[in-house]
Amino acid sequence: MKNQHPSSSSYAEQPPPSKRRRLQTNQEAPMLCEDVLIHVTSFLPPRDLLRISTTCTTLRNSITVPLVVKSAMIKGGHARRTMDELYALHKRGSIHPTSPLRLLRLVNGKRCEFCFIKRANFVKPGYGVFCCSACCTIGDGNNAKDDDGADDDDTMPFKKDVLIETFRTKLGLAEWQHARIQTNEFTINNQGGRCRVWNKHLTSSSSSGEAIGPLVTLQDLETMLGQQQQQQDNQSSSIERDSQKNIDSYLSDVLKLPPMKVYEEYTKAYEEIKDR
Repeated sequence: MKNQHPSSSSYAEQPPPSKRRRLQTNQEAPMLCEDVLIHVTSFLPPRDLLRISTTCTTLRNSITVPLVVKSAMIKGGHARRTMDELYALHKRGSIHPTSPLRLLRLVNGKRCEFCFIKRANFVKPGYGVFCCSACCTIGDGNNAKDDDGADDDDTMPFKKDVLIETFRTKLGLAEWQHARIQTNEFTINNQGGRCRVWNKHLTSSSSSGEAIGPLVTLQDLETMLGQQQQQQDNQSSSIERDSQKNIDSYLSDVLKLPPMKVYEEYTKAYEEIKDR
């Protein structure tokens, strides 16, 4: 009896042995439904959530603000500190709303998101960005001097050493006390009356390109205060009594700040976890 050898066409139809083993393993692997995968993510720490967000679109879209807040609050440490700082800013509505994926990057951050070199442990208090002190005060490394002899540069996120009295004498205190205008007061040589104001509108360095940091910049403040000064010159002193109303109108109508409702998802999730 003649030995029957398989034809060349039958060899071509079969994958190599190594690939056959992989195909067989994949066919035998159990498939988890989407609901189960999403449920599993609710038990993961922030670092694992960050990893699964890069696996596929389905799992990336399953990352929500309450999920990240819960994971970070349970983990504690620097992640919890970041949640605390962001809560205060979201409660005031003074920074751009934080998306779930950016929130996830913030709680897992290790390096400044501007220079990518120096270490940072949590978001900058009062500003909601993950940056080192050098980037907040020096910027791109240029050491230009301002009128007070302090380091200054137009590329800096912060404007250094803005005298509050300069604005008080012209337009009153209401602008600096508004909840949605973020300023940080500090002292130098035991002399108060200074603050730091966000200097420019910035976007995230990630591919999302979302707006980050405080909503109102120094340029916005100067424009708003200049318009109010013109109104005071043209009208009676009753403008001062309506100063808060005028600021609210400018922020909503001219700057078009996001409504406070968009911050509720974060604040409610934080308060719910904290009360447990």
